[in-house]
Amino acid sequence: AAGVLDGMRCTSYIGIKLAVETYGGLWSDQEFVVDEKGGGAVITSRTPPDLPMFCEAIVVEMRKRPAVSETLDGLALQRAE
Repeated sequence: AAGVLDGMRCTSYIGIKLAVETYGGLWSDQEFVVDEKGGGAVITSRTPPDLPMFCEAIVVEMRKRPAVSETLDGLALQRAE
């Protein structure tokens, strides 16, 4: 499946860096990476300690999409009641 990541910016556990690059990914040693090609977003992360930043990145990207943002707002209201 060489080329699966074709130019996609991403991160991962260091142990699979070579595989990511082999499949066409542009690997970066960061807590998370957001690649926004084709109108969507692929969000990748490295390790469990990076999860808080990774989760925040997911929420930020979801809020950029109106239908999802409204759903998130509705869930927040339900939890507050």
